[in-house]
Parts: sequence; C-alpha cells; structure tokens
Amino acid sequence: MVKKLKGNLTLWVLLGGVLGYVSALWFGDPAWVQAPAQSFFYEVVVIVKSSFLALLKMLIAPIIFFSLIGGLLSIGDASRLKSLGGITIAYYLFTTAIAISIGLSVVLFYHPWVGTVEQISVAALSSDPNYIAPASFIDNSSDSLMAVLQNLLSIAFTNPFSALAELNILGIATNAFLFGLALVIAVPSTSPIVTGIHHINIMLHKVLSWVILVTPFGVYAILFDITLKSGGTLISSLL
Repeated sequence: MVKKLKGNLTLWVLLGGVLGYVSALWFGDPAWVQAPAQSFFYEVVVIVKSSFLALLKMLIAPIIFFSLIGGLLSIGDASRLKSLGGITIAYYLFTTAIAISIGLSVVLFYHPWVGTVEQISVAALSSDPNYIAPASFIDNSSDSLMAVLQNLLSIAFTNPFSALAELNILGIATNAFLFGLALVIAVPSTSPIVTGIHHINIMLHKVLSWVILVTPFGVYAILFDITLKSGGTLISSLL
C-alpha cells in the first residue's frame, strides 16, 4: 500500500496543489508580491515556478515535432497514411464538435463568470515572463471566411525554426507532418536519419520523465503564487 502511494504521481500533484493553496493562506503575506525581496521563501517559490514552466516550454515544441515524425515513421508504408489520415480527420472533427458543444452549453446555461470576484487583465497576464501569446486566427480584418482561412494557412505554413521558437503548435505540426511524410516516402527505414529520430524521441521522453518527477513541486509553487496574488479569492470562487 505504501509503495503504491509513493508511486502515485496524481496523488502527489494533488497534494502539492492543496499544500500550495493552504500554505499561502496560512502564512503567506500578499505584500511579498510587491516586494519579493522581503521573503526568501517567496523568492524560492517564484524561482521554482518559473523554472518548472520554463522546462515545460522548453520541451513542448521538440516533443511535438519529433513525436509526430516518429509516429509517421513507425507506420512505414505511405499507402496506409490515406486511411489513417481519413480516420484522424474524422476523429478530430468529432472531438472538436463535442468540445464546442460543451463550451457553448456551459457559457449559455451555466454562466461560469457569475460570482467570480477576481478579474485577471490581459495586461497582467502579458507582463508575466512565462506568458505565451496565443495564435490569433481572427482579427479585425477577418471579415470573411477566406480571410480566416488565409490567416490559418499563414500560421500553418511557416518556417520550421520560427515555429519551434515561437511555440506555434499548428506550424510545428504542419512541418512535422510534411517532413515525416517525406521521410516515409524517400528515405529507407534502415537510414541513420530514421534511427536518429527514434533515439531523439527516446531522449526527449527521458528528459520529460525527469520533469514529471518534479511536477508536485511546480504545482505547489504555482498554486502558492496564484493564491498569494489573488488573496485566495480566485481559487475559492472556482471551487
């Protein structure tokens, strides 16, 4: 029983979140947010939070890129991609329709913003060093379906290096699919390039396993910082 509890990462992550929330309420001082130098403990919490989020951002792009290429290479036969591609598109459309239905239902009937006492401004979010601006498919100039499609294509078909650097997930996935398809068609399965990609995937997943081990500490730091900045009202209003 004890061994199972020690190896239960979900339990430790939940415990880290609860401890972060409770400890911020019990002995955290909101004044630390304006003057972090007043508390060595809060400085450590901020460093842990920033380091954890930076590690995740560091791994997201290469894991998506090489995992997609590795998945295409594992298929091995380009003729199988046609049927798998149709299934994938159908699955994507089906799950997207479910997600949209749930989102619209919650907004129209539940009104989750009612009773929320804390408002988080865009300026406050964008000032955080860990903030990643989301890709925008629609702007003021998108007055037609073709304009939206053009924005979508400009995000998808971009330089692979800039896509990786900017965490452009759609651009990363598009480039990975094109490179993976080209490797399946033009490069034999015994090529050192194919072997190298498989080894890179193994290496990235090993690094990811190390990051997962420190997830409870990262969640503790994130919840402690959010609770301290909101005075606990933001978290309590969501419960």
